[in-house]
Amino acid sequence: FPVTIFRLTAIILSLIFLSSSYTLAFRQAPWTTFYNEWMFSLAIGCGWVTVLLSRGVNIKIDFINPAGWIAASAFVGIFILLGGLDAPIKITGLLVFVMFLGMGWLSYGLGRELFVFDWLRAVLYILLFAAFISALIAVLQWTGVLQSVQGMEGYIRSTEPGGRAPSNIGQANNLGTLLVIGCWIVAYAWNARPRNLGWQVLAVLAVGLLTLAMHASGSRTAFLNLAL
Repeated sequence: FPVTIFRLTAIILSLIFLSSSYTLAFRQAPWTTFYNEWMFSLAIGCGWVTVLLSRGVNIKIDFINPAGWIAASAFVGIFILLGGLDAPIKITGLLVFVMFLGMGWLSYGLGRELFVFDWLRAVLYILLFAAFISALIAVLQWTGVLQSVQGMEGYIRSTEPGGRAPSNIGQANNLGTLLVIGCWIVAYAWNARPRNLGWQVLAVLAVGLLTLAMHASGSRTAFLNLAL
């Protein structure tokens, strides 16, 4: 019974951290997406706690590809070290990259584990929710509607109307990637659910909002991912 409670708590916390990493407006120091990335890391950590509580510590880790990870690490590491930066900045950049690489490795592994767990659908719904909220915020930023609303500074990032709208993620390409994921989830749901007229209209409107937000973000990465 305690294991079930801990597992449920880890799932709930993972989903909360995942949605918060996209939708909450964190302050930007030391870089724009720093706190969003930490929230995402907490989501991945809670996800692995769920896996451990469900399977025990004897997990067969079959997602490691040492050659690919080592090659990527070596390439970027050499690029950072040979760049025209001061030594402290080089060291900091290298450490940040190693942390990102490790988090990418853990995220990839967790994604493979999710296919055998019943909360994969919950993760998809949370990502779709985050995509909708982020799309709405981006459109409001782009149109300038929020400029006249008082008291929104701590909840929505302030941007210039008509410029690239980063939503609360704070980075237009990251936003664009989330919006593309949202479109793919809608496409998945389109095939998984009964195709009644109401659902089809809702799905078309959802894709329209996500696409409009892509335009507002000005992210070429998003449209390239969508085309691929």
